[in-house]
Amino acid sequence: MFRDLADSTMKRMPTIRGLAVLVVAAAAMAVTACTSAAPDTPGSTVSGTPVSSAPLVPATPTVDADAASAAASQSAAAKAAEQAAAASVAAAAESAAAQAAAEQAAAEQAAAESAAAEESAAAEQAAGADGWYTPNGNWISPETAARAMAAGIAPGETVPNYLRCGTICGEGPTSGEVQTAHLCKDGVLPADECAGIDPDAIIAAASSYTGW
Repeated sequence: MFRDLADSTMKRMPTIRGLAVLVVAAAAMAVTACTSAAPDTPGSTVSGTPVSSAPLVPATPTVDADAASAAASQSAAAKAAEQAAAASVAAAAESAAAQAAAEQAAAEQAAAESAAAEESAAAEQAAGADGWYTPNGNWISPETAARAMAAGIAPGETVPNYLRCGTICGEGPTSGEVQTAHLCKDGVLPADECAGIDPDAIIAAASSYTGW
């Protein structure tokens, strides 16, 4: 009986071994499938070996902070330079306008002064056209007045003897006339040069005039 059981067991051994091989192969395939499908998470294992994922590295910024700061500074400097240039142009324009206004005012003042001077000269010319009396009370004839004003002497002022017309214009005798009268009276000059001269009248008239 035991021999029959042993013989039966021996006959079944190939079948048992085949089944064991199939079971082991199926288990290996299942493990492989699970490993391939499992997510890449920290702590997962493949065939009993721990699998760790690489840490995430933050992306490098595309714009460098120093470059951005330099660009901002350069832009601010350019804007400041532009504003300074505009202010300089405005100041130059204002200065030019002020200078032009000052020159215009000066020109107008000069023109007004010139017109006033011409008007005053014309008034003096008109006033002295008929002659005047000097501060000493001596009469200045129109002929002498014309000479005096041409020499820059204003009406009413004293006129030097060398500019005066003398007795032939109704004025007092000039120093030259007085000298000639004395020469004629003393007989120094010939009679023909003393013709028409009244030495005594000239000398008497000169004594009544005090300065010119």
